[in-house]
Amino acid sequence: MRALSGSFGPVRDAPELPQAIPAAPRAPLSDPTPDAARSASGDVVAGMLRIRAIDTGRSDLDLEIVEVRREPRVSVLRVRGLHARSTAGSRWLMCMFNTIAVLRGFDHWTAVYPEAPSEDVLLGFPSGPNDRMAVIDPRFGTRWALGVTAPIERGIRLCRRDAVER
Repeated sequence: MRALSGSFGPVRDAPELPQAIPAAPRAPLSDPTPDAARSASGDVVAGMLRIRAIDTGRSDLDLEIVEVRREPRVSVLRVRGLHARSTAGSRWLMCMFNTIAVLRGFDHWTAVYPEAPSEDVLLGFPSGPNDRMAVIDPRFGTRWALGVTAPIERGIRLCRRDAVER
C-alpha cells in the first residue's frame, strides 16, 4: 500500500496501481496551484482531480481528465480529446476511470458518455455489481450509459496488461 497525492490532494492508502499513475511522473500532475484542478470556467478548484495522459507516461495520447464536479457517488469529468480519441486512448480512459474509483474509495464504476460536442463524462460508483446506478441517479438510465458495472480488480488486471502491450 502507498499513499497517493498530486493534483487530487492527499488520498487514503491505496493499493499499488499498475502503471496507471507512475510513482515518479515525468511531469507534475498539478497546476502551479498545488492540490487543484481547473473548472470549466478556468477557476482553480481545490481537491478536484486532474490527470493528463502525458503525465502517466503516455506521450502518444492527447487526453486530459479534469473533475469539474464531485457528488457523493458521481464524478463529472471533462475529458479533453474525448471524441477524437484512439483505441489506445479509450483504454487509457478506462484505466483512469478505474484509478479514480480507487482514489474515491469505491470498488466498482460505470459511466455515461456524452453526445458530441460535450466532453463531460459522468463516472458513477455503484456499491456492487448488482447496484443499479439508474435507480440511484436517473442520468445513468440514458442510452449513453455504459450499461455495465466494472469491478476495479478486473480493471487493475487489464491496465497492467495495457502498460506491457503499448
